[in-house]
Amino acid sequence: MIPLNTNRIVIIAGNAGADPRSSKVCRSLSKLGFDVHFVGWNRRPEDGNAIHHDPTSTHILKYATPHGRLTILGLLRFTIHVMKRLRQLRPNTVCCIDEEYAFVVLPVRYMLYRYLVCDVTDSLLDRHSYRTWPLRTALGVLSFITRLGANRLIVPDTARLD
Repeated sequence: MIPLNTNRIVIIAGNAGADPRSSKVCRSLSKLGFDVHFVGWNRRPEDGNAIHHDPTSTHILKYATPHGRLTILGLLRFTIHVMKRLRQLRPNTVCCIDEEYAFVVLPVRYMLYRYLVCDVTDSLLDRHSYRTWPLRTALGVLSFITRLGANRLIVPDTARLD
């Protein structure tokens, strides 16, 4: 087994990295001396989304989806992309922006990385509060499992933490 790189952190997000939150996280971690890699998904490659991670290595999957939305086939392709990068990079820590991506990498913990950090600023349940109760229940279970499996959670306020 290839040893983990204790100085390497992989940030996983379902976007191309142009959002200010992930850019700030990557820059801050780089300034602290970590080897930061951003693994993302450009769902609208025709728009030419800019990526703002100056000191960060980026690994972006370019796979268009209808209206830039999350699709099952797209999520499957992104999952394969993420697993390949984790196997290649062998980070010590993975930080996922949103619970659905943390749920995807949770089963390979201890094989491909050691620590999982989940950013729940945009909670899965909050984003899907208008859905029917069976889907909300399934998403609630997914969210619960992810939060239980994460070593650390990043939350914007105590209401979400509770």
